[in-house]
Amino acid sequence: MTLEPKKPRRWRLQLHLSTAVILMFTAGGIIWANCVGDVTDYYFYADGSKDPIERSYGWPQPFLYENLLEWHWPYLVKRNSFNSMPTASYAIFDFIVALAILTVVWLICEGFIRYREGRRT
Repeated sequence: MTLEPKKPRRWRLQLHLSTAVILMFTAGGIIWANCVGDVTDYYFYADGSKDPIERSYGWPQPFLYENLLEWHWPYLVKRNSFNSMPTASYAIFDFIVALAILTVVWLICEGFIRYREGRRT
């Protein structure tokens, strides 16, 4: 029986299954935060009630705005229309923030797993 020396493992971008699951939930939370609209402005009536006028999309920086009410004298007309094209610089900023958050979560999870593996041996 001949003993062959072990080949050195090639380093590849590998992560544990638990880290992948946590990253999946984190990415889902970031996507949810970017897709849920946040009301940014209200129209207040004389009787104290209010209607949303504008909704923004994007986190941490809104990159798309939607008009919910428009003023056509003498009436407020409920109409959903986007008043601007998505702002590319804000969307890129949101993407970079999302990558940074996912990278930090990945490093924390893998560091914790390596710490626990080191304690067992």
